[in-house]
Amino acid sequence: WRAEQGYRFLGFADMNAPKLCELTGLTQNEAESALQREYSEPLVWQGDEASWQQFEQQLFAVGLRAQRGGRFIHVSDHCDKGLAMLWLAPQLIVGCTSPQTIALGDGGNDVPMLALADEAVLIRSPSTKPPEVKVPRGRLRLTDGIGPEGWNAALLELLGEGPQDGMKNA
Repeated sequence: WRAEQGYRFLGFADMNAPKLCELTGLTQNEAESALQREYSEPLVWQGDEASWQQFEQQLFAVGLRAQRGGRFIHVSDHCDKGLAMLWLAPQLIVGCTSPQTIALGDGGNDVPMLALADEAVLIRSPSTKPPEVKVPRGRLRLTDGIGPEGWNAALLELLGEGPQDGMKNA
C-alpha cells in the first residue's frame, strides 16, 4: 500500500533493534524481543490525517483494525487486550470460573481491557490524555502519578501494599 497509495509510516517490520531502542528507550535485548511480532504490527504514522482515514478504511476492508496506543498505532485483526484478558485469567487460576481482574493502561489499545476489568486503572501519560472508557464493567480510577510511577503506585495500592491516596475515581 505504501507503493500503490503513497502511505507514509514506519512499522516494526521496517526497524532493527537499534532503531527501536532509539525510538523507545528499550534495551537491545528488550527491543529484539519486541520485534518478534506474531499478532500485531505497531507503526508510527508519518502521513497526514486524510491519508490516515483512507489507510484505516483499507485496513477495515481487509478485516484489520488500528488501535492507538501510548506511542504506536497497533494494526491487528479483531482480537484485543480485553478478549485476551478474558481468555487468559481463567487459564491462570485453575478451577476459578470468575477470577477478579486488574487492568492498567494509558492508551487507546488498552480501552477494551480496561472496560472489561473488575479493577481498571488509567495511567496518566506525559504525552497524551487518558483515553475514554465509556462503559467500564468494574471500578475505573485514574492515577495521580505519571507513567511508571503511577503504574507502580496504583498496583501497590490495589494489592494493599501502598498508600491509599494515589488514585481517584475516573
